[in-house]
Amino acid sequence: MYTPDECGCCLTCAKDLGDQCGGPFQISGTCARDLRCLRQCECKTTTEKSCVFPFTYQGETYNSCTKAGSENSAAWCATQVDDAGEVVRNTWEDCEEGCPGTAFECNEGFLFNINGQCVNSTAAPGLVARAGPLAVTLDAQPSETSQKPAPLCPVGKSASQMKGCRCSSGPVTKGLDGNPRGGCIKPLIEPDFEDAENGWCFLENVQDATSPSENCYEDATFSVADGKFWSTQACKAEAPRECLSVTGKACIFPFSYEGSTHLSCTQAGSENGAAWCATEVDEAGEVVRNTWQDCDLACAVEGTTTA
Repeated sequence: MYTPDECGCCLTCAKDLGDQCGGPFQISGTCARDLRCLRQCECKTTTEKSCVFPFTYQGETYNSCTKAGSENSAAWCATQVDDAGEVVRNTWEDCEEGCPGTAFECNEGFLFNINGQCVNSTAAPGLVARAGPLAVTLDAQPSETSQKPAPLCPVGKSASQMKGCRCSSGPVTKGLDGNPRGGCIKPLIEPDFEDAENGWCFLENVQDATSPSENCYEDATFSVADGKFWSTQACKAEAPRECLSVTGKACIFPFSYEGSTHLSCTQAGSENGAAWCATEVDEAGEVVRNTWQDCDLACAVEGTTTA
């Protein structure tokens, strides 16, 4: 999945199950859908061993480091307990600062700056319950609208092998046969090549014109008429293209116009019969006057099945 980065201005890869996440202002990443970032305070000994809570010592049970019986007046914890929860002899060690029971305890206020781990959102409440005396928090679950599917590399090739070869951006034009020229749009009239269910697109960043498939899609083909390479496999591998206006501006959805809300391009009120969209809306979601533009052919239009 793609998700906004810590600045909220660009898209980056969302973190997967078990990945590191969180940190101040989410600089370590945001978890993908159905995952939550679990942040938890740690309690380590001076030799970097994990403290075990609760533990029992001389008939008392402790949920934090203790100075009971300490020979150096430092707080200590158990690093190993037996079946009864009793600290195993010679497995106690002094606690580092940050542990519960020390002068400086890690609490929920400090978790803002701590990295966490992406966990299953269904299992997350149980993990919190098992945290014991250590402070723990769950980041808010990402909304479905804040993430979108990331493009997939073709089978057999990694992202580094692709070297940036991908569908080119920009408005889509229409050919003399009435079919869209690129844009990964299903043709209105079936062309004379196979595997065109998702349409095709022109390619950019082809590395070697004499061997275009070497660092690109296997079906990369040069069009003499267009002077560009094109591919159908790219449309299968990459995410649906963003809806742009004919001038290349991003369409904003949803938008309201004369009391109606539109989730895709519309022909309502169009003076030239073309579908259009808002490129700017006000706080109420109403299209700002004179910020409407005709949509390019890659956009979904109300009342049609072509997208």
